Amino acid sequence: MSLFPFFVFIPIADLFLLIKSGSIIGFLPTLAIIICTASVGVYFLKQQSIKTFNNFNQKIANLTSPIKEVFDSGSLLIAGALLITPGFITDIIGFLLLFPVSRDFIQQKLLKKLLNNSSFTFYSSNYGQRETTNDNNVIDAEFTEIKNDDNNK
Repeated sequence: MSLFPFFVFIPIADLFLLIKSGSIIGFLPTLAIIICTASVGVYFLKQQSIKTFNNFNQKIANLTSPIKEVFDSGSLLIAGALLITPGFITDIIGFLLLFPVSRDFIQQKLLKKLLNNSSFTFYSSNYGQRETTNDNNVIDAEFTEIKNDDNNK
């Protein structure tokens, strides 16, 4: 999927809508709408970012994979960029990426598309986890190797 239409046609459509709304409701109301959507978006962005950061830290502390939180962080980064960009279409897309319900829907669709079009190999690691055993003869210890010098004999 090419991002070319996104970077060409959306800004043109946004510019058209800004000019059209400016001619209908006036310059100052259009400017006020742009500033309000950016302010409200940044407020919600901060809340969602803190929540995602806390969830990420909790997953790391529990030694579980924070894949959803990584996707959420990327979505919030894109949402922030779109929300501070003047325009109605970019604001709508930014707000869709900002709220968890729509973000989860987008995540499901994106993962489904990626898994259908690509091949992935997943690796797992037991880093930080101790292997348990029922053998009572196992002694957990550390050692230091001491080498004898021939000069000290």
